[in-house]
Amino acid sequence: MAVRILLVEDDPDSLMGLSRLLRLGGFEVTTAANGRAALELLQSEARFDVLLTDMMLPDVDGFELARAARQRDPRTLIVLATGDAQFDTDSPHHRPYFDLSFVKPLRMAEVLESLRNELRLRRGPVEP
Repeated sequence: MAVRILLVEDDPDSLMGLSRLLRLGGFEVTTAANGRAALELLQSEARFDVLLTDMMLPDVDGFELARAARQRDPRTLIVLATGDAQFDTDSPHHRPYFDLSFVKPLRMAEVLESLRNELRLRRGPVEP
C-alpha cells in the first residue's frame, strides 16, 4: 500500500517540484497551497501517513497543522520544512510537534531517505 503524504507549501513552484519528486520517490501525494486547505483535508475522510508542511504559511502555521494532524491520527509522521536556519527544531517547545525537520532548500535525497527510514521504523518495509 502506498504511503500517503499531505504536502503543504505556499510557494507554487516549490509545491509542484516537491510533489513531483515525492511521487517519483514512490509516494502518493496530495497537495495544499495554504494552511486552510490543509486543515480541510486533515478534517476530511482522507487519511495521511505523513504531513510534510512548511512552517511559515500565510494563514496557518506549521504548529496548528501538526496539532490537527495529531488529533486526527496520532500515528501520522509530521515533517517540518522551514526556511529559517535558526529555527530550533530540537527545542522542548517544538519537538512534540514534529518527528522530522529539514531546513530549506531541501536536499531531496536526504528527505526521501529520512522518510523511508522513519516509516520503516513505524510500519515495516516501505516500497520506494
